Amino acid sequence: MYKKFESLIEEKRIRIINASFNEFASKQFKEASTEEIAKNAEISKGALFQYFGTKKQLYIYALNFAYQVFAQDFWGEVDFSKTDIFERIRETSTLKMKLFCKYPSIFQFILNSYREKDRDIVELIKKELEVHKITAYSKLYENLDLTKIKDEFNSTQVLSIIEWTLDGYAKSEIEKLKPGELNVDKCNVWLQEIDNYIISLKKAFYKEGN
Repeated sequence: MYKKFESLIEEKRIRIINASFNEFASKQFKEASTEEIAKNAEISKGALFQYFGTKKQLYIYALNFAYQVFAQDFWGEVDFSKTDIFERIRETSTLKMKLFCKYPSIFQFILNSYREKDRDIVELIKKELEVHKITAYSKLYENLDLTKIKDEFNSTQVLSIIEWTLDGYAKSEIEKLKPGELNVDKCNVWLQEIDNYIISLKKAFYKEGN
């Protein structure tokens, strides 16, 4: 069904995917505009329907694509054998940021899909979730070595503080973005700043010598 779309060059496919993510992330399915998607993807509306057939089929493709991206480029890349808190969190924070840089609306799209009210789409989402069986985020903090944390700190609170700090930094930087400002250089600056935060947090919460 999607052969024409998948035969396009990668740059054009990503542009269409991102335009779809952006529209479905900001609106309920019924209100989402294929005209806006086509406009932002820099293609004709006719071409969009040639690739996907209907708006519903486009939504199905976008949702499936988003879950596959998470499975391959996020969960598939996390090294759960790493037991050091900061190594694990640095890795997951870096993967999140790389995903955002490539697909700026992917997180908001998935979040918005959970708020969808259209019955057909709700059922579709349930089926997709069952197919992909997305791992719970709690898994990110399994099998960590908590013995390196200073005795005066509560390990659960430390994990929360680290997560809030890095997620808060990412959110604040994303909110400051101006149209067209997102590029490779900007992403590299973010990744370097994440490393700087991790160095400071490690000094604050780890015992000496760790």
